[in-house]
Amino acid sequence: MVEGGFIKTVIGGMLAWLGLVELDREANPSAFRIFPGAPLLMSKTPTQDTENPWSRLIVQPNFELVALAPVSELLLVMLDRFAEQVSLEHIAQYRLTKASVARAIQRGLNAETIKSVLERAAGGEMPQNVAYSLVEWERQTRRIEIWPGATLLEVDDASLLDTLFADPPIRALFGRRLSPLLAEVMPQQLSAVQKILWQHNHLPALTPAPTQETGEYGRLPAREPQWRLHDDGLLQPFYAVSDLYLAADVERFCTRDETSSWYRITAQSLQRGLQQGISLAYVIRFLQHYCEGGIPGSLLIRLKLWGGGYAEQKPVQVERTPLLSLPAHVLEDLQGDEEIQQLLGEEIEHDHRLVRVDEQHVEHLIALLRERGFSLD
Repeated sequence: MVEGGFIKTVIGGMLAWLGLVELDREANPSAFRIFPGAPLLMSKTPTQDTENPWSRLIVQPNFELVALAPVSELLLVMLDRFAEQVSLEHIAQYRLTKASVARAIQRGLNAETIKSVLERAAGGEMPQNVAYSLVEWERQTRRIEIWPGATLLEVDDASLLDTLFADPPIRALFGRRLSPLLAEVMPQQLSAVQKILWQHNHLPALTPAPTQETGEYGRLPAREPQWRLHDDGLLQPFYAVSDLYLAADVERFCTRDETSSWYRITAQSLQRGLQQGISLAYVIRFLQHYCEGGIPGSLLIRLKLWGGGYAEQKPVQVERTPLLSLPAHVLEDLQGDEEIQQLLGEEIEHDHRLVRVDEQHVEHLIALLRERGFSLD
């Protein structure tokens, strides 16, 4: 059999050379035994040992690491991950360097893990300058980071993360806690984290990161309108169950109406969304896209006022004084006439527009503008 010959070659050659299998070519040439330490060498995750096979390690203030005999293979494997090998002849000697620690951090380790390994092997605390350097080297390495494909858990209550991180078995499912409300989920542990959250009576929303083709950074996902938006900010749903992805998105800048249980956008809910990093432009685009008929004109004005869409402090002014309408070059000549210049007031700013309003409608218009939220002089 071709497969049999191939398997025999692999076992008797490569695997035997690597020390992963043991052979007895004379007594039983057709048999082999897996070396007891093979699982450790082939595993991508650190082995959790109940015994203590570690050597006695000396961590010196000059960053040299000396492993005294008998040297543990497990310790050597760990040291190779974050230290530079100096000698393995009589005693195992390594050296911690900024470059070796930086490489380890880029491969997923952190200063806390390295410190834990060294102190466990040394049987006590390491020199303070070494501990400080580990933290500083990590800080310098992480000044700029790109996390492709990272999985993050965001909560609205920091106490939930406090509870999860206080439980050692659950803590192992997470990487770093990036902020009081944000934590990194370890690779391949998303399902386990979801189950734990379900056990704590939480229903997490799985939200994909925005891409250049969707969401705030580009074209919104093509879905049919889900709501009708009223003047008072109430979103009337078209269906008994709204699109779950859109509902999760709208919750970021809306609140629940106590009477109808529908979503409602208010000044407070919009401000909450803006504080979480959502832009006013995205909120407006979202509502225009997923609300049939778009945003009512009066509500659009209020949204821009609530979200700082009108950059000027006084976007509307009521001018009651007589105004002159004349070409720019004529105005320049009049301003050069000393007698006429004294009779002219301030020039209207170029970025403002003037609109004629019938005298009998002025007071009603002012009332409506104030109702919309404008501050008028």
